[in-house]
Amino acid sequence: MRATTDAFTPTRRFRRLRTLAASSAVAGALLVSALPGAAGATAGRSAQPATLPAGCWGAGYFCGSQDNSSPPNNYGCGWHDITMTGPGWWVNNLNQGTKRVKMYNYDYTRVIYTTPAAPYSDWTADWTQVYHIYAC
Repeated sequence: MRATTDAFTPTRRFRRLRTLAASSAVAGALLVSALPGAAGATAGRSAQPATLPAGCWGAGYFCGSQDNSSPPNNYGCGWHDITMTGPGWWVNNLNQGTKRVKMYNYDYTRVIYTTPAAPYSDWTADWTQVYHIYAC
């Protein structure tokens, strides 16, 4: 994975959307207005928000949701299967190991994306083609 996340191409399975407004003005407006810390995020990426979204467990967990209406999923250290798809967001609040999360394709053969070290969040993530994660 390159050091910069701005150079992603459409061929990357876990590509970041520059804004949800580009794909859906309504969804983008809802996401930005409803998630704490999202309004000030540059291109959707930021350090940890001052207040975690409702349902995120906080320190020691990676939290994510596929949209603004679904309750978030929380993941501790280890392997996890992902059932989310499409636009969403995540908050990396891990406090062990590398403090990063690796996202894998369906058969674990390719790392699609590795998050920056915690604390970090992305309010414009795309869960399409992410089937598994390894946290810590």
